[in-house]
Amino acid sequence: MQFFSKLLFRINNKFGVLHQKLLNKFLNRRCEVNHNNITMCFFVPNALNKYRVKTFASKEPETLTWIEGFSENSVFWDIGANIGLYSIYAAKCNHLQVCAFEPSVFNLELLAKNIHNNNLSEKIKIFPLALSDHSGFNLFKMNNPVWGGALSTLVESNDQQGKFSDTTLKYIFPG
Repeated sequence: MQFFSKLLFRINNKFGVLHQKLLNKFLNRRCEVNHNNITMCFFVPNALNKYRVKTFASKEPETLTWIEGFSENSVFWDIGANIGLYSIYAAKCNHLQVCAFEPSVFNLELLAKNIHNNNLSEKIKIFPLALSDHSGFNLFKMNNPVWGGALSTLVESNDQQGKFSDTTLKYIFPG
């Protein structure tokens, strides 16, 4: 009996190590994007993040043009920084000092990892809070509580077409 117990322990231990290695490989997948000769690298643990990186230049070209118009060493506020696409571009493009505001606990992890991975820890400051015209604590409503999720709010939850959407996760947050 003791032999089988030890064998099961070793199998479980080996499976645990293998499981952790697979999980780390999955969570640490990266994708590079190059725009205007600026190379950026982002963690892409799911399809949503991969989509965000792949559509970097095509999804919001007016935002990129706007960022490119900032004077060198200006301060850029990225409100709803998500995983840091535009924060990182701004810091690399015109050497802007960036204040990245992001209240999603899911996105904060990737935002911090992406800033570090692009060697911008001295240029981008993370503010883990929601901006609002009300001070104090408010009910933060997340429609898509996953890495890279967006359209969260402190008010009524609406999708991009202005239609009411169900809130999947709520928590009290300063904003």
